Amino acid sequence: MSIVKPWHEILISPATSIRETIRKIDSNSLQIALVVEGNNRLAGTVTDGDVRRGILRGVALDDPVRLIMNPSPITARHNESEESILATMKLRRLHHIPVVDGQGCIVDVEVLDDLIQARRRDNWVMLMAGGLGTRLAPLTDDCPKPLLKVGSKPLLETIIENFVENGFRRFYVSVNYKY
Repeated sequence: MSIVKPWHEILISPATSIRETIRKIDSNSLQIALVVEGNNRLAGTVTDGDVRRGILRGVALDDPVRLIMNPSPITARHNESEESILATMKLRRLHHIPVVDGQGCIVDVEVLDDLIQARRRDNWVMLMAGGLGTRLAPLTDDCPKPLLKVGSKPLLETIIENFVENGFRRFYVSVNYKY
């Protein structure tokens, strides 16, 4: 039994109609179709932008997708690190990048949102918020230093949000205000 990965559903042949390609792009979350020839060898890519440019040139929706595909897409190698792939995507402003093996066959598709999403971390974060805030008096006379607003929100909230963005979800806050 073979496992169908999300990118398997976006594979099309060069003879697929532009109309069917639009359906493929619309029906998946990757926002791209990969044009492949035998053994999933990458022949090109198609995005909404390619379709729009083709329509503006007068290409009909029943024409084959090979007329509008990008025949020289930027790709990543299967042994390339995620950091290297992410750097390429940022530099080229790509939302997705086909990953190919040595023969140019698709082995995966990397998606920017997946690469920049922080890995969940199970360890605890210990936040020291027990100082008296004497150097910030009179601001701390009625408000603990971690709850002083910087911009529109308390400093402690900003610190916790930054940890959450980096995958942390478990917190201890050590306090000692006006003990």
